[in-house]
Amino acid sequence: MTEIPRKLIVPKNITDALRNVNFPGSDKDVVTLDMAQEIRVAGKKVTFSLVFQRSDDPNMAAVIAACEEAILNYIGPEVEIKGNITAKAIHQMERPILPGVKNLIAVASGKGGVGKSTVAVNLAIALAKTGAKVGLIDADIFGPSLPKMFGTEDIKPAGVRVDGKERIQPIKKFGVNFLSIGFFVATEDAVVWRGPIA
Repeated sequence: MTEIPRKLIVPKNITDALRNVNFPGSDKDVVTLDMAQEIRVAGKKVTFSLVFQRSDDPNMAAVIAACEEAILNYIGPEVEIKGNITAKAIHQMERPILPGVKNLIAVASGKGGVGKSTVAVNLAIALAKTGAKVGLIDADIFGPSLPKMFGTEDIKPAGVRVDGKERIQPIKKFGVNFLSIGFFVATEDAVVWRGPIA
């Protein structure tokens, strides 16, 4: 019986094996996408990093499993690869969207008048009562209702200078800092923003 020749466990062969693993939804493999980095071989043990665009990429587990399988199939079952692939995210993508903000909660609906603002305001106040530092933004440009719900319809936010830049000072009530387009549009004026303006 002829024994199937196995490939040497060297970085080049690991790279060649990984060329058979395409990223889900792409026609490019993880090597071409420069995702496989820091390939190291120590005897039969192989370690490397897979670099993803986001730390919460839903394809992470599937891609790691596919890489393990590709290496075992291409080189041989003696390769110690299981559990030796480290997932990392691109450093630049790890910067927070809003520095200093730990959690973001979005309250949204495709339909108007279903209680988005009511839920958002009550949630914000409830969180503030637990001691959390809460900020609320009313992103409803066509029917902003935060000023009415907080009883601040006659208040206008002030401008402040922070680090040499002009900023809008949020209104604070019930422990919640909030802003709304409603502060900048008169209640009797119709808002007729469309397309790019909206």
